[in-house]
Amino acid sequence: MQKKWGWWFLGVLVFLPASQADWVKGNEIVRLAGLGNTRVATSHQSGSLVGNPAAAINGNNLSFQWGLANLDYQSMIPQVGFHAQNRVSLDFLPGFYYARPFGRYNLHIGFIGQFKNKTQIGMEHTRSEYIINEQRFLAKANLVSTYDLLWQSAWLFGLSCQIGTSHLGLRIKASTQRAKVGQILSSLNLDAQHGSDVNVNDPRALIPAVIDSLDFANPSQYLERLDDSRINQKITKYDLDFGYQSYFSFRKVDDFCVGIMVENMLQRRLIQQSFTQFGVGVSYQPNNWMLGGIDIFRSAQRFNFNFGLEVGTSWKKGFNGGLAVRFGIQHHRETTPSLGIQIALGGSTWNYAWQRKTTSIGQHFFGSAIRF
Repeated sequence: MQKKWGWWFLGVLVFLPASQADWVKGNEIVRLAGLGNTRVATSHQSGSLVGNPAAAINGNNLSFQWGLANLDYQSMIPQVGFHAQNRVSLDFLPGFYYARPFGRYNLHIGFIGQFKNKTQIGMEHTRSEYIINEQRFLAKANLVSTYDLLWQSAWLFGLSCQIGTSHLGLRIKASTQRAKVGQILSSLNLDAQHGSDVNVNDPRALIPAVIDSLDFANPSQYLERLDDSRINQKITKYDLDFGYQSYFSFRKVDDFCVGIMVENMLQRRLIQQSFTQFGVGVSYQPNNWMLGGIDIFRSAQRFNFNFGLEVGTSWKKGFNGGLAVRFGIQHHRETTPSLGIQIALGGSTWNYAWQRKTTSIGQHFFGSAIRF
């Protein structure tokens, strides 16, 4: 029965109308990541959660995505008193959104999050002793975990309006950041006392006697956990994004777009500060299978550049489908290349993007979208 439903669902995705499987449609966040976050004039048409809030929307769009970023593992040289020490970091990025047009107006609402985790784990040398006069065995092992956690999330609501060949948009963001920094001490304390009839000079008799005297039915009595948080802070603020896009016709209708964006207009103070960004961008689609765009941002007295290129195609033979490949470059303190791919099956799209990071394996994004 479960297999039957699975084939039925796959059939629905594949044989939805082909007009809903256009290669430029897909999960917005993952698509823009593959384009080097080029977003000012790169209209997405299925959502505008992180791109230009002025972007036009086509159809009813429901999309989900998640990402893994900054995965890094380092084996460190142990400090004095430690047997081993390791450093681990991993970011998790979930999100979803819904978008649709209402006449010349476009509405989108969604959620994005990022959980940053940096942890250093160290195992101290095990200390043990045997007290002969008391027939007692004592052992202690400590696992020390130092953590630096930051959970960022935001609910977003956007509305855009078409005025001639131009679009204006405004996005409201309710952003929450929670930081927690501290240390967890996990201890294993063994305390075993055997009977006086055991020959302490015979390991073959002593070791089983010590093991038998431990209470394995209640192991929690040997465990201790102490969480010492130096920082535990939570802040929620509201902010605004503004966007403008205007289309021009050169070789074909609306093949050239100019855009303006202002992000974090109120510049609310959070735990990790988000500065106001002003950006301008252009995009050009010379034909039905290619799209390119470039952005210039000004933030915190620094210029940032984004470039993205996308090529793709769609077909109707056999089944409705499409394929798109993306490439991008983002320059923000360092130059970060990115790649992306999208596969369309009927009204569904499946997206993947990768962005290189110098200190880890990079950032990986996965997303899916359904248009109905």
